[in-house]
Amino acid sequence: MSAHALTPPFTPHTPLGVMVVGLGVAAIFYGITSLQTVHYFRRFQDDYPIVKFGVAVVWILETVNTCLAIHVVLHVMIVYRTTGLSPKPSPWSLPLQAASNATIAGIIYGLFSWRIWILSERNWIPIAVIAVAGSAQFVAGCAVTTLALGNFPCCKTYLRPTVLVSFALTAFTDVIISACLCYYLHVRKTGNAVSGSLLNRVIILTINNGILSSAMALTGCIASLVAPRTSVSSAMCFILGKAYFNTLLSTLNARKNLREKLRDGTDQIGLETVRKQLKEMGYSCCDSKSGDCYVHNNSSVKSSPECARPDIGELHFK
Repeated sequence: MSAHALTPPFTPHTPLGVMVVGLGVAAIFYGITSLQTVHYFRRFQDDYPIVKFGVAVVWILETVNTCLAIHVVLHVMIVYRTTGLSPKPSPWSLPLQAASNATIAGIIYGLFSWRIWILSERNWIPIAVIAVAGSAQFVAGCAVTTLALGNFPCCKTYLRPTVLVSFALTAFTDVIISACLCYYLHVRKTGNAVSGSLLNRVIILTINNGILSSAMALTGCIASLVAPRTSVSSAMCFILGKAYFNTLLSTLNARKNLREKLRDGTDQIGLETVRKQLKEMGYSCCDSKSGDCYVHNNSSVKSSPECARPDIGELHFK
């Protein structure tokens, strides 16, 4: 028998190609997040224990998630190469992706909620909204896994709507978190040029991260609607959890660089900005090199390198 007779005929919308591409992208994301995880634990050894614990748990879940994705692709590859048909039913490892991503998203939502809680000065309203949306997303993700593994007739009926709801809730929660972070970062601007510039960078980083994760969720939702016979939504499940983790790690690892830029920017501004700000507050600002103090009435006196205000007293630089 010829080799051509052993080769299954080509059928459109086969799941193998899309899943292989999704697995390749997910593997790249996993490598990046693993490097960022090592980078985080090396640079932030004194970080909050709850944050370090959350990062470690999410990395373990991402490792399990990657192994599940590899199993799905290998199973589909073997079955399709043997029979030329998509595996029916899907491998057990594919539905577990939904529950795994829901768990990862829930942990990351909790860490971002804690950050919003601090930025908002303990405002419970955005935390309550995120908690409700995140809990609904977690329940929907676990429901997808339960329905996909179930053997009852109603499971297949409600599976597709549940998948759509899960993707939609994921995108909605991402938008809510990004909007809250951007808002509370914006209202914390003080008018200082250096800190304002750095806050703008943090806001841009937050928007980019929110776009990445929400775009993945929206792609999976749209694919489930317009192309339910393809495996695009399954490929998005491979990538979605890693996009979440990358969002968290990029935010955490950017803190030290931003602090260094804040310090360097303050040094570049020098004492000119300090003099101007203290002059507006009524202090007399002194030049540490020449010893000249420029008082609020523009008179110059010789003094030691310090700033003073008559009603408060001396203010020494450290």
